[in-house]
Amino acid sequence: MAREYSQTIANYDISRERFLELKHKCLQYPEWIKRRNECYELRSSASDGMPKGSAVTSSVVERQADRAMKESELVDLVERCLFEAADGDVGIIPDLRKNICYGVPYIALDVPCDKNKFTKYRHKFYFILDKKV
Repeated sequence: MAREYSQTIANYDISRERFLELKHKCLQYPEWIKRRNECYELRSSASDGMPKGSAVTSSVVERQADRAMKESELVDLVERCLFEAADGDVGIIPDLRKNICYGVPYIALDVPCDKNKFTKYRHKFYFILDKKV
C-alpha cells in the first residue's frame, strides 16, 4: 500500500486519523452519485387497491427529493473542494477526482503536471475539505 499520509499533510494541521476519515468519506463519492441518480429514475408503485392511512406525513416523491438533495449536496461539496484545490486549473480536476474519489493511483493517470504539484493539490483538497466538513 502506498504511503498516502505524509509529514506534508501534517503541516496542514490534519491528523492521520482525520485524513483517513476524509479519505474514506471521499471514496463514497461513487455511491453518492449512484444513489442520487436512482432518485431520478421512474418507478411504479405497487397498488393493491386498498386505501392507505395518512399517518405518513411525507409522500414517496418528497422522500426521494430529500434524498436526492442530500446526495447532491455531498457531491457538490467534493466538486467545490476539487475546484478550489486546483486553483481553477480545470485540466487537473478530472485526474484529481479519479485519484481522490475512485482510488486510481497517480501512476495510472495521465496527469498534466509533475507528481509533487499533484500531491500539493491533493493535500490542499483535504485541507479545504477538512475546513468545510
